[in-house]
Amino acid sequence: MRVLYIGEIRSSPFFNMLPGDAAAYDAWAHEIAGGDVVGRTVFYQAPLYPYFLALVYTLTGGGALVARYVQALLGGCACVLLGKTAERWFDRRTGLTTAWLLALNPTAIFFDGVIQKTALETFLTTLFLWSASRTLGDAEARPRRRLVAGFALGLLCLARENAVIWIPVLFATLWWCAFADNRRRRAVATAWCAAGLMLPLGVTAVRNFAVGGTFAPTTSQFGSNFYIGNHAGADGLYHPLRPGRGQAKFERVDAVELAEASTGRKLRPSEVSQYWFGQAWNWIRTEPAAAMKLLLYKLRLAVAAVEIGDTEDQYAYADDSMTIRTLGTVAHFGVVLPAAIIGAVATWKSRRALILPYALFVSYAMSTALFYVFARYRFPLVVLSLPFAAAGILACADAVRMRNTRQLAIYGICGLVAAVGVNWPIPALNPDRFAATSYYNLGVEATERSQLEIAEFAYQRAVARWPQYAAAWNNLGELLHRHGRDAEAARSYASALEAEPHFGPALNNRGILALERGDGHAAESDFRAALADPLDAASAHVNLGNLALRRGNLDEATFQLEAALKLRPNDSGALINLGNARHQQGRLQDAEKMLRTAVDLAPQRVEARQNLGNVLAEQGRREEAIAEFRSVLAVQPALVAARISLGQVYLLQGRAADAEAEFRTALSIAAPESRDAAQLQELLRRAEAAPR
Repeated sequence: MRVLYIGEIRSSPFFNMLPGDAAAYDAWAHEIAGGDVVGRTVFYQAPLYPYFLALVYTLTGGGALVARYVQALLGGCACVLLGKTAERWFDRRTGLTTAWLLALNPTAIFFDGVIQKTALETFLTTLFLWSASRTLGDAEARPRRRLVAGFALGLLCLARENAVIWIPVLFATLWWCAFADNRRRRAVATAWCAAGLMLPLGVTAVRNFAVGGTFAPTTSQFGSNFYIGNHAGADGLYHPLRPGRGQAKFERVDAVELAEASTGRKLRPSEVSQYWFGQAWNWIRTEPAAAMKLLLYKLRLAVAAVEIGDTEDQYAYADDSMTIRTLGTVAHFGVVLPAAIIGAVATWKSRRALILPYALFVSYAMSTALFYVFARYRFPLVVLSLPFAAAGILACADAVRMRNTRQLAIYGICGLVAAVGVNWPIPALNPDRFAATSYYNLGVEATERSQLEIAEFAYQRAVARWPQYAAAWNNLGELLHRHGRDAEAARSYASALEAEPHFGPALNNRGILALERGDGHAAESDFRAALADPLDAASAHVNLGNLALRRGNLDEATFQLEAALKLRPNDSGALINLGNARHQQGRLQDAEKMLRTAVDLAPQRVEARQNLGNVLAEQGRREEAIAEFRSVLAVQPALVAARISLGQVYLLQGRAADAEAEFRTALSIAAPESRDAAQLQELLRRAEAAPR
């Protein structure tokens, strides 16, 4: 099934694009495979999966495609391990049914086919369950079995951090269930498990301390994740600390910058985590009723039928996969969990022997609800449910075969109540919205790679799935504008504003469109309306500043650009334009300061160096100006303005031949009827007449 699924999606635009977290994992894995094995900072994200990918890349010489097939192989192994686990918990028939249920589970198939850590987590979860079942189920088990159980759990914690909740569960269950009359043997068994656990966690703790001076057996993102799931605006789903920056590459940066800005000092990774935990805990302490209500709601999300989408989502992938589309209608969690409830009822007499899976399910559900809910975060609950679902299916089959109407009635009532509860609609959980988010993320990734046809396709799919998706409409409009399809772009911006009337990015973009067609009044109206959106007010101030520059209103331009920089201090565009305003005001030193800051922030922006060169030339610092112009031309040799400026400085230095060469080159590049061409003709005559 997994191989068939990979074959189905090989033609999907998702397959080679690797949007969102997948791109981050792939890049990290290539760094490791390239020799950066230790790294330079405390792990912020769970590290095991990138190291696994790096190992696959190194051993096979392949890329993401090979990794997907290796994950499919691990998925098959996970089916066997979970089946063997269910066989120890119940019987051989249940074990075989469990293996098939995992093999045909659409979410498991989906995760095994994407570059995400859930595939590895699933294998490690089943490895842990299998090894733990052998440890607890056999009082005479060899020490190495307990070592393997601890080691598997330690590895799982490095792939899924909240699995640490299972450490006390394992030890408590081991202490309570095994060697009830022999404390010494219980202590020895616990010590072997602890030794296995500390092998991977101990190595990670030493590594994190060595590179960052922080004791962290796994990662340093506990505090920020806890805050995302627990604050006044939390709703149980993931929302980045800075809106619009949900990609993995921003998470650590934003957590650190916001914490340091609030505290006013540099923070170690552990202090960043403590800061965010403190913010969340203060809210919980002051609003206990709201916090408890939110926790219960997140528990509800953790057992809902809908798979809550991340950067990649199985509902979007189902568009290209009949396997996922078909199995997703008959084997989703809304079917699995009611069957598992029936299984728990049918096997209730064996509840003491099943204390471990009960405890693992409850504790993991609580650990998920303490943070926020994603399909991939809650997937271990699906894995734990499958053995009980198999037991429930077989119990119903046996009751039918034996015509036991009483048992069938009990199973039917329990299953019906569970099915209603699990499948009851939750407004926030809309598969179309999750699919739209996946297409939106694909569009963002494709745009960054300049694969604009794929980007347009992705945004069109996003708004088709979720017409209220203002950000997708806005990005589609930007793309259409880039292609010169301004009428279509205007309609996209209008659709974005119909969905969200005060959506700042769409107002700003519609204003830019109006400005380009010469309607300054409409542009100003949109820019001022965009000021009401706190998330994009800085862009509105920049646009108003640029409009004021075009009108020659330098005081207004300065006011607006300074306002933008208060909201977004590192905005290189605002710094460049403010430098230009200062230049026109004759405040050359201020202009130089602004432009140098812009160059430091965005060395690739040639207009910053070009304008800095002009300011330096006007101050008489000609050699410095020449260096800036040459830097610009090293990046953009065909930039006429830079060659004009460089030639003019050469003329001032008395280097007429050099000036003439620059002017002739610029003239060969400039459009024949342009203003630059006319200016160059005059400058060329002056250079030819100048003394040599």
